[in-house]
Amino acid sequence: MKFNTLFSYFLVFSLLLSIGTFSSCAGSEKTTEENTKETETAVEETVNTDQEAPTKFANLDEMVIDLGDYTVENNTYEKISDTQIRISPAVPASADEAQIQDIVKASMVSMAMRSFIHTDLTEVNIKVVPQKASMNPEEAKTMEKYAQEATITRQKAEEIAKEYAQTDLNSLVGNKIGDLFRADMPNDNLEKLRGGENLNTVFSALTAK
Repeated sequence: MKFNTLFSYFLVFSLLLSIGTFSSCAGSEKTTEENTKETETAVEETVNTDQEAPTKFANLDEMVIDLGDYTVENNTYEKISDTQIRISPAVPASADEAQIQDIVKASMVSMAMRSFIHTDLTEVNIKVVPQKASMNPEEAKTMEKYAQEATITRQKAEEIAKEYAQTDLNSLVGNKIGDLFRADMPNDNLEKLRGGENLNTVFSALTAK
């Protein structure tokens, strides 16, 4: 009888021990899963901490002046109206005809995309007149022969960004210099549109009437 009682106690103790061990393992596994999820979330947040939205400007004129690629002072920029501008990208003296045309097309694509990234305009008119580079700005000569002008809509720009860069307009800018993130700096997505084999196709699609 005493043996049976001891044996019963032993069975109860073993059962309780097993339950405790199982609960401990389950709790440990749950904690591990929770920790993993928390870590993944933390990584996500860390990755996104330096992703700033592109700067928005009240109008096209403010955007061009702030970005600084073209200026009134050196005659590379002219405001015609709130939605119309003229830009004159510099062309090296050694550039041949094909290179000049590529510079004009790339400048048109870049300015059009940035117009919709940095303003709320739904349509812009851009005239690109290349200008032969010179150490003396007064000697720089515009090259009307290669001028291109087009009226471009936001909808068309969005479609082209999606088709040829597989992204939205805002994702065409945002890049790093070392560890410093620059929200308005062009990145590889914009290069897919204004450079290489896509340039002619993108330019034609963007400026088509």
